[in-house]
Amino acid sequence: MHLNPVFDADGIGVRRLAPSVPTAGIRDAEDLPELVAFARFDDGRVGLDELRAAVDARVERWLAEEESWAA
Repeated sequence: MHLNPVFDADGIGVRRLAPSVPTAGIRDAEDLPELVAFARFDDGRVGLDELRAAVDARVERWLAEEESWAA
């Protein structure tokens, strides 16, 4: 996986190393752990149920963090 903050104006997306290389744009370094965590779902080897479980778990963590900030 290639993480690239460079925008490709022609394709209106992230600039890729090659068409076969999964590429994700990242602007804020704090987003890197989440991006890497979800990268394993890109190639289809992990099923939709696992993706949903990962998203649900992340939402729960995010909501818990928000609650702790609000307290």
